[in-house]
Amino acid sequence: MKNLYEKGYKSYPKKTIFITNSLFLVFFVFAAIGMLPLRVGIFPVFSLTYLFFVFFVLILGTCKHLCTHCYYHGKLCGYGWGKFSSLLFQRNSGNFDFGSILCDFSWKISLIAPLALILIEIFLFPKFIIIGISCFTICLIMIFLSLYVRSRYICSKCKRKNTCIASISKD
Repeated sequence: MKNLYEKGYKSYPKKTIFITNSLFLVFFVFAAIGMLPLRVGIFPVFSLTYLFFVFFVLILGTCKHLCTHCYYHGKLCGYGWGKFSSLLFQRNSGNFDFGSILCDFSWKISLIAPLALILIEIFLFPKFIIIGISCFTICLIMIFLSLYVRSRYICSKCKRKNTCIASISKD
């Protein structure tokens, strides 16, 4: 790979990976909990669709189409997805251009949609206002914490920080 950041990690510390994935997990769980009152009959359609979307489109789609083209494929990146991706997909097996669009779209949807739906739910179901506001607040906190961790501990230490489309720490 060309244009690698010399001072970047060859492999990320497991502590960083644990923290980043914990922040994601808390966000995704509270987003799903926050959408539980939005049901079709007794079936929590929005929460289940959201979790399905996060796993299959966001995680597996990103791993297939972006992680397979990354320096960290087969290594521990800041999210651990490089190693995870190598267990499922061969190097360069995804479509990088499609993955770039998919990643951008799926991250925006996975962050914005639950927050919007939770706000709508608060107005539609006033008896869930405490759960809704709590989940909304926790999700916002997780977004800001994730951005902080990502900029300070992931992108700034990445070998591809200057060439990665998702980097928020370019020189």
